[in-house]
Amino acid sequence: MLRRFVFLAAVLIPMFNLVRVPRADAAQRRVVILDFQNDSEDPAFTWLTTVIPEALRWKLAGIRSLDLIGRRTIERIVGEQGLRGGDLTDPLAAERVGRLAGAHLVMAGRLIRLGREVQLDYRFVDLPSGFQI
Repeated sequence: MLRRFVFLAAVLIPMFNLVRVPRADAAQRRVVILDFQNDSEDPAFTWLTTVIPEALRWKLAGIRSLDLIGRRTIERIVGEQGLRGGDLTDPLAAERVGRLAGAHLVMAGRLIRLGREVQLDYRFVDLPSGFQI
């Protein structure tokens, strides 16, 4: 499981270089990484819904061109909007949270069970254009 997580992080982090986002200033892109949803119907995987996004935030924190919007800010916005964690699987809700946080790019994901395997499904949304990857 740990090897799979390390592999997933190695695949996800370079994806940020593929997205061209208009910048608020020339130096930084504001990014929201939402907690993932556990759609696997197995509570044993619930811990991954926060660990994977937090590991990505930690790894990306050292990149000067990114301004990562903190977890507390996201939780405050989600609470103010009356959303629950499961509501963030809706792309419109995820985009709304990102816009309210002042982000240019939102990452959201979920865990899906396929037989004995659990797959990570994720997407990036470029908020100015609405383009999804």
